Amino acid sequence: MVDRATGEAALRNAWRSFAHRLAVVGGCFVALLSLFHHVPASTAALRGGVAWLAVQALARVGAVALRMAYRFDSPDTAKGTRGAGSMKDTRNNGAAE
Repeated sequence: MVDRATGEAALRNAWRSFAHRLAVVGGCFVALLSLFHHVPASTAALRGGVAWLAVQALARVGAVALRMAYRFDSPDTAKGTRGAGSMKDTRNNGAAE
């Protein structure tokens, strides 16, 4: 039997894999486009590397947003039970209802 990641871990792995591929394609595209505009190869490679780095940074920001959205939509928070610090528990200054 193979262990498979479920839930948040599976989503994180899929997003990371997609982001790496997108960054490589984006960096290669920028470098190739630079070469088509008769830029020296070293400058084209530098531009491609910067594009790769920028896509990686955006992907990390997207991963954080995706993780927050996943946790917000999890079954525990959908029921309104967020634990001891939720608005439901602190209503009436913590007095028992």
